[in-house]
Amino acid sequence: MLAVPSTQRVGRSATAEQVAASGPAAAWQRLSAGEGRQGPRLSDWAWRPMAWRLHAPGMAHGGLVLARRRVRKPEEMASSFVFGPADATLAQVVHVAGTRWQVEQAFALAKQAGGLDE
Repeated sequence: MLAVPSTQRVGRSATAEQVAASGPAAAWQRLSAGEGRQGPRLSDWAWRPMAWRLHAPGMAHGGLVLARRRVRKPEEMASSFVFGPADATLAQVVHVAGTRWQVEQAFALAKQAGGLDE
């Protein structure tokens, strides 16, 4: 998974945000990316295939745009390119996306322990 700006070009003319928004409203699902300090980290998630991208059989390597909207601020969208098996479910991909938060927390703790946060 590669986080990209919503303005990232996808193909020749569309941005990641435009590709994600081009799907039907029913494509958005409210899923948790894992547990946070105040409970489940719920967001609305959707993904759209980039069928024109070449990928190995059985893989969606670079073939999906994953979009996340905050529940309280749906106008704010974050985007990622997904690299992985074509049979992965949206819930599985969201779970993987949620592990980024754990890595960021570990880096923050390591900086504090090493005095690098000052």
